[in-house]
Formats: sequence, structure tokens, C-alpha cells
Amino acid sequence: MRNICVYTTNRAEYSKLRPVLKLLQEDSEINLTLIVTGSHLLSQYGNSIEQIERDNIIVTEKIYTHIAGDNITKTVETIGLALLKLPSILERIKPDIILCGFDRFDMFPFAICGSLMNYCLVHVEGGEITGTLDEKIRHSISKLSNYHLVSTIEAKNNLIKMGEYSDKITVTGCPRYDELINLNEDNNIFNKYHVSKYNYLICCYHPVSSNIDLSIKLWELLINCLKKLKVNIVFITPNVDYGNQRLLDILKSANIEDNNNIKTYKHIDIDDFSLLLKYCNCLIGNSSAGIREACVFGTPVINIGTRQNFRVNDDLKNVHTMLDYNESELYEKIIYLSEKRYEPNFYFGDGNASTKIVKILKNIDFKNNEKVLSYVNE
Repeated sequence: MRNICVYTTNRAEYSKLRPVLKLLQEDSEINLTLIVTGSHLLSQYGNSIEQIERDNIIVTEKIYTHIAGDNITKTVETIGLALLKLPSILERIKPDIILCGFDRFDMFPFAICGSLMNYCLVHVEGGEITGTLDEKIRHSISKLSNYHLVSTIEAKNNLIKMGEYSDKITVTGCPRYDELINLNEDNNIFNKYHVSKYNYLICCYHPVSSNIDLSIKLWELLINCLKKLKVNIVFITPNVDYGNQRLLDILKSANIEDNNNIKTYKHIDIDDFSLLLKYCNCLIGNSSAGIREACVFGTPVINIGTRQNFRVNDDLKNVHTMLDYNESELYEKIIYLSEKRYEPNFYFGDGNASTKIVKILKNIDFKNNEKVLSYVNE
């Protein structure tokens, strides 16, 4: 039996890991251990651990690592605290394989500990490009990892250029697509969120820690614009990244709750969000969901600022990036896109990623964890 350890820090990356976790937990040849940390455990971000519990996925450990305070030093201190707590937990679990996802700063200590403690580290969704702080974390985790499970051939080629060997990289697609492509419809969702099909917007905007001043400027313009719209808006508050408190202070001073058509949420159930994304007129903000998920449904997206800028490519016809704008430009773009719809696009996956990932985890050689880079083009 293989002992596979997974670490989850927030609702966004958990939504991608969930189909993999379900298969791992059901497999009689796998012993799954799940460590939950980060904003999952914080009430101000919606206590999203409750989502994990509703999904009947067993939590092995909860560790509190987030150090509060809207200061970039708290990001580093949060990583440091996790580095202090994780080694003894991993020593007790003794995993054969550590499955490490994506590009979150709070995922970084898990990768560091796993690598330095000589466990087999498998990284999901390396090789992608965003250009923000996440870029540094993602590529750093890739360099620590023994195996790579990527979403696209472009991501694989990027990793090869970074010195990773092609036989250690597998294109599996994004596991999030496994659920998006096979959604269970629920018409009660519209009553639950006080909206009607194809007659509402979703806003999901997070701080850009590498350029907080621009992030705040665009946030203020966005809020002012949304307050002028008459359509219903499902408004998801910013995540835990540095700069979030300044965004929340601006949101509070804007008295956005005075607009009856705008409903704010700290966390939305994953399945609810998927259906809301499918049937909204437009997603506005800088969430990765706008790049990686909305295309499955052909939902129009206004991608604001630089947080996801380098993820956008010519294949994503539904994504319209606005690096800078004034209120009237954003307003006009929202009105224009609210009348459009695009063809579904499965650029990041075919709906079978989690099955592929579990098969790979059950067959890789986890005992030889030496890391050597390629210095020639393959």
C-alpha cells in the first residue's frame, strides 16, 4: 500500500485536488493522508474546511500557519511557521509520495520539507506562466520536484526548457475539468443565490502582491463601476494574499451592501460556483477561474490587471484582458460581453485527469529521489 500525503491551503486549489482526493481515498491500494491549513481554517475566509468535510474526505491533520496582518512580512512568516510545524508531522506520517499542487505561497513550505526530507515530490500544474509572485513559487516547486503532472503540452515544453527531463513529465490535463465537464445540474442554485439564469454577473478579484498599488487602483475603479450596474452580482471577497486587508477596507467604505443587487460571499461551495459560472453573463476579476474554468462553458470573462495576464493565449477567445482602464471603459465592456457567448473550449483538459494522475501515482518509482537537471535541449 502506497502512503500518499496531500496538503491543501485554500478553496481554489482544493477544487482542483478534490477529484484526485476522492479517487485516492477510494483506492484500496492507497493510504491517503490529508493535511489542511491556510485559509481553510479561518472564519474570515469562509471556513472552507467545511467544504472538505461535506465532501466526506478524511482530514488527517489540521495545522494553523497563517500569521495575520496585511504586511508582506507576514507571508514570509507564514511560510516559516509551516516549516517549523511540518517536519514532525511528515516524520510521523512517513509518506511514500507527496502530492504538491500549483503555485500558492503557503504550499511552498510543504514542497521544501518534502524535498529536504527526501520524500518523492510530485508537482501538479507546473510549467505555467503568470508573471506574478505565483510564478516564483510555481517554478521553485518544480525545481524541487521529482515528477510533474501538467495540464498542457506547452507547460511540459516549458519545464523541459527549465531543465526537467521529459520522462518525468506527464500531460494529464487539469483535474478540475473532470467535474466541470460532468456537472450535475441544480436549478435551485438560482434561488439560493437570488439570481436568474443568464441574468447576473460574478466578481472575483484578489490582491496582486507584487504590485499592490496598481491592484488597489483597479479595485477601486471596479467597485465604483459595479455599483452603477443594475444587474444582480455575486461578489466573492478577496483571498488571503498580501494586500487583502486594504482591499477589504476599501470595500467596506464603499458601502457596497447598500446595493440590493450585490450579494457578497466569503466562500461559495465548489459545486455551486461551477453552476453559477456556467450560467452567468460574465465573470469579472482576476481569479484563475476566469482563465482555466470559464472557457469550459464559453462564459465571457473580463480579466483585470496582471495577476493572470500571461496565462491568456489566443485559444481562450472568451477572455478579454484589461490591464488598465477607467470606469466608463469597464462599464461598456461589461455591457458588451453580457450579451455574448462563446463556444465551449477544453483547452486545459479532457475530463479524465484525475484517473490518469492516480494511475501514475500508483506506478512511479518513489524510492529514488535524486534530482538531476538536464543541461541540453531534449
